[in-house]
Amino acid sequence: MSVLFITNANPHAVRYLPPAEGRCYLVAQPYRYGPVAERPDFLFGPPGEFSLPELLAGCGRGGFDTVIYHTDPAWSFIPRGLNQVADRTAVIFGDMHHTHQPIARAVAYALRERPYAIASAFTRQHLHWFMAAGFTRFLWEPSFFVTPTQERLNGFGAKRHWLTFCGSTSAHPRRARLLSFLKERVPDFATFQGSRAESGAFINDSALCLNMSLNGDFNMRCFEIVADGGLLVSDRISRYSGFFDLYTPGRDCLVYDSQEELLDLVGSRRLLTQVAPEIMENARALYRGRFHPDLVWARFLDNLEKGAFPDHLNWDDRAASSMSRAQFLDVRIAIYEMAQELHRNHDRLFVDLSPIAKRLTGSDLDDLTRVFPLSARQDQREGDAVFFVGITGEEPTAPFTHRMQLTVG
Repeated sequence: MSVLFITNANPHAVRYLPPAEGRCYLVAQPYRYGPVAERPDFLFGPPGEFSLPELLAGCGRGGFDTVIYHTDPAWSFIPRGLNQVADRTAVIFGDMHHTHQPIARAVAYALRERPYAIASAFTRQHLHWFMAAGFTRFLWEPSFFVTPTQERLNGFGAKRHWLTFCGSTSAHPRRARLLSFLKERVPDFATFQGSRAESGAFINDSALCLNMSLNGDFNMRCFEIVADGGLLVSDRISRYSGFFDLYTPGRDCLVYDSQEELLDLVGSRRLLTQVAPEIMENARALYRGRFHPDLVWARFLDNLEKGAFPDHLNWDDRAASSMSRAQFLDVRIAIYEMAQELHRNHDRLFVDLSPIAKRLTGSDLDDLTRVFPLSARQDQREGDAVFFVGITGEEPTAPFTHRMQLTVG
């Protein structure tokens, strides 16, 4: 099977579909430097939106059986005409849990290009939006782009750091608040930000490695920690994300619901020292046997070639309800995207839906783990976001920190 893989992820830093005969990669022109510039299996295209058939014709390339496009959060490298290049096309939607209108843009692209299959890397909980838009073939692999960096993993007794965090807080005020909380209360808590290889070495030298999702998303850190020898300590990710289909807390990872619970958890050093080696080994065995990227890509391509797709209705018990409200899809997505962005920034989000908005939204907000239905009309919550959603003509009866008035029809 000859495959064209299209992405704006940095080929110098991110693991792709592994190279093989008949596989070709199309990335943005700014990455044309170093070893990548000399590889015959790499093609380069202009940033922004472009015609894929025209670009390939200009390069003298073609004859692909399959085209796979991996989207980026900024939508900065956008091919048009996928189906004019190959009959078997798949779009892997990456980040849809932050940035401006991430779901609306993804669904609009899918409706324009009509790929043969839709795949999700990090937000399985968002696939029901595509189901409501009429798509029926889905694949989900959360560890597509993990890059293991450590060949030899340190045993638990050889770790130098007790609790660590690797990563950025630039888009994550809640994460920054949590790190500040831990630094004040855990004397040997350490943070690190660097290249993937440098972070991997730091993880390998750490006992407990912290994760905090942006919006209940199953992020790469959940696999990078395990791949590089740490014990994953994660916030409670959305039950619709697939996290709890793969990991079992207490067997493969540790999970916390609040910063106070996290503090109690990491403070139980004597107990954790006894159980951590077994939890780490369970997670490593799961990763090696099922979620190493080489296994994931082989499984993905095999399913795509054979047309073997799981029953998407079994992935999310909201799917049938979501499809039954398909005529209100644009309004529902607008409500969800606003709530999702507030949820990213606040520890608690109280949402008050007007009667009409409540009927339209249904269970869409259930995958945002810190959303609470509220009557803000009786109880204004200081320090939290209070979000009112109404339809044009409906007036709230109390003050709200955030409002959304929508038109239906």
